[in-house]
Amino acid sequence: MGLLPTSQTSISNLCSSELPLSFSMLLLLLQTLGAGAQNMVVLQAQGPLKVTSGDTVHLNCMIWFGPPGGVRWYKGSDRSQPPVYSDKAAVPPRVTRFDPGSSLDYSIRISDIQPEDAGTYYCVKYKAGIVEMEYKSGEGTVVTVVAIPSQPSITGPPSRVDSGALVTFTCSSDGFFPRDITVTWLKDGRHIPASWTLTLPPRRSTSYHVVSTVEATLTEKDVKSELICQIQHSTLPGPLRQSFKLGDALRVTPKMSMEPSHLVNATVNQLVMITCSAKGFYPNDTSLMWRENGSETDLGTSGPITQETDGTFSVKSFLEANATEPRNHSVFTCYAVRNSQTLDHVNVTLKIHREKGHGYSANTVKKPQAEYFCTDTEGRRDILRRRLPPSATKKVVSQRTAKMGLLPASQTSISNLCSSELPLSFSLLLLLLQTLGAGAQNLVVLQTQGPLKVTAGDTVHLNCTFTGLGPPGGGRWFKGSDRSQPPIYSDKAAVPPRVTRVTPGSITDYSIRISNIQPEDAGTYYCVRYKAIFVETEYKSGEGTEVLVIAIPSQPSVTGPPSRVVLGASVMFICSSDGFFPRDITVTWLKDGRSVPPFRTVTLPLTESTSYRVMSSVKVSLTEKDVKSELICQIQHSTLPGPLRQSFKLGDALQVAPKMSMEPSHLVDTTVNQLVMITCSAKGFYPNDTSLVWREIGSEMALGTSGPITQETDGTFSVKSFLEANATEPRNHSVFTCYTMRNSHTLDHVNVMLKIHREKGHGYSANTGQWLSSNPGLWVAFVLNKIGGTLFLSFLFLRKMLSKTGKRRQQQPKE
Repeated sequence: MGLLPTSQTSISNLCSSELPLSFSMLLLLLQTLGAGAQNMVVLQAQGPLKVTSGDTVHLNCMIWFGPPGGVRWYKGSDRSQPPVYSDKAAVPPRVTRFDPGSSLDYSIRISDIQPEDAGTYYCVKYKAGIVEMEYKSGEGTVVTVVAIPSQPSITGPPSRVDSGALVTFTCSSDGFFPRDITVTWLKDGRHIPASWTLTLPPRRSTSYHVVSTVEATLTEKDVKSELICQIQHSTLPGPLRQSFKLGDALRVTPKMSMEPSHLVNATVNQLVMITCSAKGFYPNDTSLMWRENGSETDLGTSGPITQETDGTFSVKSFLEANATEPRNHSVFTCYAVRNSQTLDHVNVTLKIHREKGHGYSANTVKKPQAEYFCTDTEGRRDILRRRLPPSATKKVVSQRTAKMGLLPASQTSISNLCSSELPLSFSLLLLLLQTLGAGAQNLVVLQTQGPLKVTAGDTVHLNCTFTGLGPPGGGRWFKGSDRSQPPIYSDKAAVPPRVTRVTPGSITDYSIRISNIQPEDAGTYYCVRYKAIFVETEYKSGEGTEVLVIAIPSQPSVTGPPSRVVLGASVMFICSSDGFFPRDITVTWLKDGRSVPPFRTVTLPLTESTSYRVMSSVKVSLTEKDVKSELICQIQHSTLPGPLRQSFKLGDALQVAPKMSMEPSHLVDTTVNQLVMITCSAKGFYPNDTSLVWREIGSEMALGTSGPITQETDGTFSVKSFLEANATEPRNHSVFTCYTMRNSHTLDHVNVMLKIHREKGHGYSANTGQWLSSNPGLWVAFVLNKIGGTLFLSFLFLRKMLSKTGKRRQQQPKE
């Protein structure tokens, strides 16, 4: 009649068949179980769903017209991995059903979502049988975890630098998604360009890391300046900012002065007050100390340290000294000291006389050491006998000798003074000026040309020799051409402890040594001869000796991901080393002895410097085999006899989930009150931070006993737990679940059902009765299907019989 669907038409055919009734009913049951399969629908939200890290994601799934069987949720298309949710077993604490027990709504929630949870989630319907098989899957819901960048952090130089140094600052932030991010640098509110910005990893990922660097030249004005790293990302309502006080990276040397300056003019036993000032230093770690003729004295008293409006500091120290006769011409020196190192100094000379006002001023006093004599034609000594400057030597000048041409021009000029008719005082003045300029054209300052290459920590020898005739005066050494800075060495004042004369007291050899040389000592050193008249002035300088401090790179350091990653993750490792010179350096990566190409290597600063830093990165995809693997960063530099190496155990960055099994599996078939032993095994996990927990029908129990954790040859770990349970009647069909736990989070689980019967051997085996015994609802469905099928067949059978009976009656002849 065409009133039955295809499936029912097939059923009707059974009624007219000649098959035995029992076999017909079996076929009907199988047909009924498959009825509606073609009409079954699994509906999922299309997505993508964007969820902020830490929030809860809702995954919708509705199922209609399905055959008997369970439902599971999977992340990704791999069905061999543990499901995210299963209605047949316990689930992780973060996963919950919307409507527990519903046969239509299988929507779930996943709380505390993390970047690694991003992916495509599939709602899968299974078909019950001897073994449950996947029947139909939803199209999947894409979940995108929108992660907020971490608060940026800024790192500067490893130690304070001097004013004028070029410094590199690094800003980093991680854990964000999507990849696009903007990093901006501001100095005192003004934008400055970044040297480079790098977002890692370069390929698609669920979590990214950004690194940006900027270079800034620091000056005294930066003591109160602020550097800001600003990050903008689509997940942020406004930019994230991190500031760095440039004063924390800066070191400013004090400017020193003395009052009175140069010379203190006092009478015998007069109390003299001297004030030493140090201004403009930073940070507040500088003190003042006094020395008298090179020996430390405790006569000075320092006042409080005060902070100026520009952020720098100032301090004064006061010295009271009694002008006793033994102190005549004593030199008082005031030193600025930081961390036991002398930064600068100034000094003053104490000039004592008996009658007040008879002292010489600071600008006119010079210590005489030599004599000149004029003689007549007979060689007799004349009336001219005067002391002249220290550089002069005793000379006897005669007109006769001069006339014979045996004297140099300068001495000839002196001899002319003896025979001149000029007043004696004026003759003396001319003689003094003539002496100060004598031999000026012949003086030569000889220095080693260089460059001198010295290893950091060693001693450098700087040679300097004065040859030829020159005016009286001292010698000094300067680093660089700026004569306003404190000299490295001066024969008129105390010098830093690291600097010593090679030949103390020599008037021709001004060579010096500088011990414990450091990269910041690199530069050009000038030996300078000064001319003494009333105030010493620069007379002649050497051509300079360039010093290159060859600094050895520091031991490299290797950093990996901030937390452990799962198998298959592509991980970025960074190797860094600093403090080396010259700039050329080679960084090589090795994994288990084999070379791995670096992702990027950069040497900072990009401009010329006396000290450099190198950063190199490499990407490694981690597998189970990497638990015992080793990553090595190797650095080669011209200052090294061999490469420097730093290793990183990849196992320290890896997290491997366990593979679980149960013995016996699936079903334990036993009799009442029998003691049952179940063994749960977790193998191949890493690190050694996993434990096993038992639950009976969802409730935690303390019956299990774990054995010792053992390490396998591949470096992973294994553990077993044993459960003893008494098979009492209330435990019939109880489900025992074994969980692997790490930091209170469930990694995986396996379960087994306890089937208890009174007569031994009457239970179903794990392979034939599991799909019925594991769910009482299936038993009800099975029975109802049988009853319904039987009634329906009976109805059809009776209908057929009645139809045949009616036909026979119609065919009987009417009487």
